[in-house]
Amino acid sequence: MARFAYWAYRIWSRRLNSRFRHKYELFKLILWSLFHNSFVDVYYVADTAMEPIFWFVDHFTRFFGPLFVFTVCSLTASVVVIAYMVGVPYWWHRNPVVLFFLLAFGNWLLVNVVFHYYMAAVTAPGFLPEGSVIPEAVSICKRCIAPKPPRTHHCSICNRCILKMDHHCPWMNACIGHFNHRYFFLFCVYMVAGALFLLVFGFNIFYDHYTKYKEPLTVERLLTIKPDPALPWQYEAWYHGVLMYVALVCVGVSLALGTLAVWHYRLISNGETSVEAHINKSEAARYRKEGKVYVNPYDFGVRTNWMLFLGLVEGRTWRHVLLPSTHLPQGNGLQWATVHNNKQKDLCSV
Repeated sequence: MARFAYWAYRIWSRRLNSRFRHKYELFKLILWSLFHNSFVDVYYVADTAMEPIFWFVDHFTRFFGPLFVFTVCSLTASVVVIAYMVGVPYWWHRNPVVLFFLLAFGNWLLVNVVFHYYMAAVTAPGFLPEGSVIPEAVSICKRCIAPKPPRTHHCSICNRCILKMDHHCPWMNACIGHFNHRYFFLFCVYMVAGALFLLVFGFNIFYDHYTKYKEPLTVERLLTIKPDPALPWQYEAWYHGVLMYVALVCVGVSLALGTLAVWHYRLISNGETSVEAHINKSEAARYRKEGKVYVNPYDFGVRTNWMLFLGLVEGRTWRHVLLPSTHLPQGNGLQWATVHNNKQKDLCSV
């Protein structure tokens, strides 16, 4: 009897264990089928793990975007006002002819700075057309669940796909893409030129202010205010403060925007955007492992790349770069000529 009970227990436990294991495997299969993704890799997992940080940065940038724009406008306006209040009287007494040149050149820079900043901020970078067929798609956007044309990338801050996206600029509270990339780059160039212009032609004002006491020019002298007996104390303190303020702002702008402008100069010369620079670097490394040479499909040579970027085609000249111009870039941002097709001949000949 005991043997029969033991034998029945063994049979029952095996059947129960088999059923439990079968149910468990079935549950695992259903679970994996719900969450399976053939595109999952270590980069996808890392991207998912970093999603909370991306969410915070995206919302932070979106929320403070208008504040950044206000900061840029306020700093620029304050420097311009100080330049007029300090620079015009100084150069008028020193050399009116030089003052005439400075006013003409300085206002030309100012007009270009204001124009290109405004156009870069308000011009739509280029979005996918709604309700129409995309003529050429290279992938599917995992955020928009929609076809993506070549050179199009999704901006998590704008929450839209951007044609030829370069980056999202918080200082303009806008994405930089196909239709406003030229405005952005020329703003950087003219802003750096304006800052250097103030530093160069403001050096005499700065030097005269700090050497009129005939004392050595040291760091301590720069940071202290010594009143001029011939001037009211309040005016002397204000004069000292605004000179230091303009100098620090112009040096900071020259270094920051100058570095950014040089970086974009390199990208434009190579026929790529900031996003594509990382993609091309990865592709070049992958090709090297396979013993091949990667060729950027949008690099037509430095001269042609710049002509296309600045829109100097269809009879346009450098006047459209040196003076404000609202001409559109080449193409619609949906289809692109490459070095692998015959369209490059048409581009190089315009």
